[in-house]
Amino acid sequence: MLVAWLRHGTAHAALGADDEPRRVVAALRAARPDIAIHVRGDGGFGCPPMYAACEELGVTYTFGFATNPRLKRMADDLMARAVERFAATGEKQRLFAAFPYEADAWGCQRPVVAKAECHAGGTNLRFVVTNVPTTTDAEAAARYDDYVGRGESEQRMDELKNGLSAGRLSCRRFAANFVRLLLHAAAYNLLNALRDDPAIPRELRVAQPQTWRARVIKVAAEVIRSTRRVVIRLSGDWPGWSDYQAIARRALAFRAPAPSS
Repeated sequence: MLVAWLRHGTAHAALGADDEPRRVVAALRAARPDIAIHVRGDGGFGCPPMYAACEELGVTYTFGFATNPRLKRMADDLMARAVERFAATGEKQRLFAAFPYEADAWGCQRPVVAKAECHAGGTNLRFVVTNVPTTTDAEAAARYDDYVGRGESEQRMDELKNGLSAGRLSCRRFAANFVRLLLHAAAYNLLNALRDDPAIPRELRVAQPQTWRARVIKVAAEVIRSTRRVVIRLSGDWPGWSDYQAIARRALAFRAPAPSS
């Protein structure tokens, strides 16, 4: 996780997001000048500033694009064919097409890919915008399927928000909540650094944060209270001891980067 920003509650989803590709792309190219970079994002990031930032940097992109009446009209024939084929075969249909499109705020044309889907549950029409040359139906399908690959990041966001409770920003001050968000992000990166080690048992390498919490952090104990003292009795045999040792070795192997001269 490279960036975590807290914005005010009424901010647009992409507020300030166009600044981050400039910083990240510059860092990547400093290390790998020959690297090819492709930016993917859902419809919340599909806005002119993001398109302009990517085009300025010379990187390709694919963003989700909200449906509107004009796009629906342009995709009417595609959806009609999908419905007709489903009626004839009874099998799910996914048809794709690409066409040049220019929204009022763009000032230029960009390729838009349409996906028309028809199945027993109904129809589904979706669009993405890209700057990758796309003319044939096969290329349109490839563009859209590549965009769908970004759905894997939804799993990572679920780990951060729900597994590590990153949504619990209940301080009264904005700055305090921002610090809490950064701490959650740091914890998530630490978790990923621990998971990304062959020495860690495979069950933990693919485990959700909740599993790490249950097997490594939360340990059963007996609490005995009396008028004079509180005694905490731990088990003499902990099944997670070997896992804990492997994690501890991994943590001790971390080294802070050398200070730049």
